[in-house]
Amino acid sequence: MISVTSTSSSDSRTVLQILKDSNQKPISQCEKGFCGECRLKLKKGTVDYINDPIGFTRKGEILPCICKPVGDIEVEVTCI
Repeated sequence: MISVTSTSSSDSRTVLQILKDSNQKPISQCEKGFCGECRLKLKKGTVDYINDPIGFTRKGEILPCICKPVGDIEVEVTCI
């Protein structure tokens, strides 16, 4: 489980970028919300999508490449 915190309300980074900036190496490919390869389980908190997700997600999953955290969130990350 990894906690993700945006540094400020004006932080424009996606959840995926915040993870990468924190030296995590989550699995990802297109980084545009199409493939669904980067999907993660959102364990706590909420996110706002920048674009409507096209990639497949199940209930409780997010596409971190196209969403930003709303405050603190907790995600289950699969790293490479």
